[in-house]
Amino acid sequence: IIVEKGSMGVSKKFRGKQDSVLQKYAKELEPQLLQADPKHVFVTHSGCSDSIVQSLVEYLESLNHFEEIHVTVAGGVISSHCGPGTLGVLFVRK
Repeated sequence: IIVEKGSMGVSKKFRGKQDSVLQKYAKELEPQLLQADPKHVFVTHSGCSDSIVQSLVEYLESLNHFEEIHVTVAGGVISSHCGPGTLGVLFVRK
């Protein structure tokens, strides 16, 4: 799901095992991540394993772009609509 100009929409659906899907998701975001505001990036999830979250944090660190990487747990609205195992990378475009 992406939010652009105040509207939410589906950008792409990934299929496969969660750990490989999340790496593909992050890799596909790389051009946008490298042009994002470098102050903060968030990895927000609803019940993903620590190893999956950590591998994504390590990937974001390897980009050498962000000053701070925050790991947060999704709130009730996201969790109830998307379910367990949801993970998103949140950033602000410059």
